[in-house]
Amino acid sequence: MNRAHIKLAFDPMPEKSKKTAKTKGVPTVPTRRKPKQTRSVQLVSDILEAAAHVFAEEGFDRASTNKIAKRAGVSVGSIYQYFPDKEALIEAIVEKRVEMLREMIFDRLMSMMDRPYTEASEAILRIYVDFVSAEPHLMRVLIDRLSPFGGSSQTLLNSRQTHEAAKLYLFRYANELDIDDLDVAVFLSTSVVAAIGSRIALAPPDGIPKDVLIKHTIKMLSRYVGAKEEQLM
Repeated sequence: MNRAHIKLAFDPMPEKSKKTAKTKGVPTVPTRRKPKQTRSVQLVSDILEAAAHVFAEEGFDRASTNKIAKRAGVSVGSIYQYFPDKEALIEAIVEKRVEMLREMIFDRLMSMMDRPYTEASEAILRIYVDFVSAEPHLMRVLIDRLSPFGGSSQTLLNSRQTHEAAKLYLFRYANELDIDDLDVAVFLSTSVVAAIGSRIALAPPDGIPKDVLIKHTIKMLSRYVGAKEEQLM
């Protein structure tokens, strides 16, 4: 593969595009008020934490702003100051989880730029599986809620920075890997990590250990990008 034909885009992401990338697939909701003061920021954080617990315990349909307010120790009116409805709360929770996952994956990937593809891709897949496994009930609600609106588990990886880090990694090894189009490779790789990673974390098949599933997923991805056969495990 000739590196001269690869174009990388590291220009800052416009604000509008950032929001679209973070929340693609989430239902459109009225614009919510943004907290400015430190006390307001803490209040919103407490509300979102309470909402995450209630959604995980009750599911989206049975959850209510009254239950969320009680869990957060605030009035229902305080919630409506920042979130007009449950959809807005879900959107904010997705945004927060996307940001948390983005930081974890970006930091790990940047630290593994000199490591073989099999090692780097396995590290990223394990981060994703562990992240989803840490909040299984909430993740089921979020993914289920995203699906009817064109979203999926991949929404959790819809970060420009995550995609550019993956693109940079593949670019570094462009002469060693068999990749015709970096954008396609990044899209397919993140799609596999999100889809299979979510299945491993939330609904693994009976009788197959998690580590076995991870190893075989990495073998599949490695063969797709043309990693050297001796790197495959």
